Parts: sequence; structure tokens; C-alpha cells
Amino acid sequence: MLNFGVVGPGNLAESLIPALQTKGKLLQIFSRDPLRAKIVAEKFYVPMHGTDYSEISPFIDVLF
Repeated sequence: MLNFGVVGPGNLAESLIPALQTKGKLLQIFSRDPLRAKIVAEKFYVPMHGTDYSEISPFIDVLF
């Protein structure tokens, strides 16, 4: 099972996230807008979100 992260939770990401969740676990969402990152993370039950790319989880296998 792969662990995924998403940078830029726009329309494309919101279309991609359900497919990612069938193939693995989505661990983090990043956005320049902290509120947008939080909203999308809550919508898709993603445990971590933020704006600081230096905080990317070492457990992420693929970052979109």
C-alpha cells in the first residue's frame, strides 16, 4: 500500500483524491492557503495538512 501526499488541493486534486484513496492512504495535503488545506483535508479525512513543505512526512511514497 502506498502513502500519498497532495500539493495544491484544487479541482484536479479533488478529482484525483478519491482514486488515490482506493490505491493507498492519503497522509497529507499542502496548500499556500492554510484554510483551503484544512477544508480539503477534513472533507477527505486526511490526517495531516499544512503550508510548510519542509514538514512533508517521511512516510509519503508519492507526492502529487
